[in-house]
Amino acid sequence: MINLLPPDAKAEIHAGRANRLLVRYLFLFTGLMILLFASIAASIYIMMSTKAQAIATIDEANKQSVSLHEEQQKVTQFISDLKIAKQILGSQTNYSTILLRIASIIPSGVTIDNLSLDSSNFTKPVTITAHAKDDAAALALKNALTSSDYFTNPHFSTLATSNKGAHPITIEMDVTFTKELFK
Repeated sequence: MINLLPPDAKAEIHAGRANRLLVRYLFLFTGLMILLFASIAASIYIMMSTKAQAIATIDEANKQSVSLHEEQQKVTQFISDLKIAKQILGSQTNYSTILLRIASIIPSGVTIDNLSLDSSNFTKPVTITAHAKDDAAALALKNALTSSDYFTNPHFSTLATSNKGAHPITIEMDVTFTKELFK
């Protein structure tokens, strides 16, 4: 085949083919750019909507956090009150229990006339005034206090006899309370 086309026409045909190829590439590039910008716009839209949802979730969590913080403060205050109550109840002296323990030790034939129970004298010697029907009951009182875990160092300070009443012997004893009495 003989090429009879003049060189200018040939150059124009080659340029036309190149232009068509460039136009195809231009359309392809433009389409890809449009697709890229659409992807970027969609990503930005998704990120903005996710950000708005996250902000709404954070706001809701902050509202709940405020109410939970108030509840936490109430719980903390309640725990503090319980600790104070435990401390008060732990240091409280139950005198009725102490009196029952002392009464369980006192032998028959002896009545207590005077016993000073005060938290300030729990560690100091205390004088117990009692009346006994006879000398044996007075000795039984001393022995009962000596053998008891609730008292230490019981000893007679005075022992007097009178002729009146069913319990004529007046006893004054000095004793010191132990910690066992207060448990």
